Amino acid sequence: MLSPQRKVLEIVRSIEGTEGLALAGGGGLIVQGVVDRETEDLDLFGTSPGEVNRGLPVIEKALRDHGLTVERDRTADGFARLIISSESETTNLDLAWDPRILPPEQTAVGPVLPEQELAAGKMLALFGRALPRDFIDVSRLVDRFGLERLCELAAERDAGFDREVFVEMLSRFRRWPRADFDLVDSEYERLGQQVEDWRKQLQGRQVERPDRHIGKDPPGLGL
Repeated sequence: MLSPQRKVLEIVRSIEGTEGLALAGGGGLIVQGVVDRETEDLDLFGTSPGEVNRGLPVIEKALRDHGLTVERDRTADGFARLIISSESETTNLDLAWDPRILPPEQTAVGPVLPEQELAAGKMLALFGRALPRDFIDVSRLVDRFGLERLCELAAERDAGFDREVFVEMLSRFRRWPRADFDLVDSEYERLGQQVEDWRKQLQGRQVERPDRHIGKDPPGLGL
């Protein structure tokens, strides 16, 4: 994590009443040692919209009191995206809320979502937006959890996770310019092959499913 992000995080951690905001996203993956990259973003997640709404003005004031420039890029109930700058350094801070599978873990930088929680969130990020960094991070997570387990975690976190749609999102990999991936050529080509392997694996499971239930009740009806 870069020093500007650490400074912002330290300021937020010093504010009374923000203890429930846990580090998530790429920053959380870096702190947990899952990925090794830099990030300009910080994601702090609470457990309710009210927690975020109450904390927003207090956090903005504290950051400005430390000489930082703070702009609201986007806000909604339970969500805010702040652009925080000092001279030539910029940090994007997202304050949001989300249901949690597991409680956060205490680290040297404060509460951080555990690996499984971060993995679910990153899979949902790839499912929802499919940015280059999402492909890179999910590649690291597949090495730790396996693709099937990651899909299970994503579905536990969000019932709207759909494997067929996820396969379609994986096809966006080649739509991004090569320069958008901060990887050497060999790593980029390996990642491209991994993404194609994920597509084939998930498509294979979709083809198999109807055969398993011939003559049986459809899955999910015996709740």
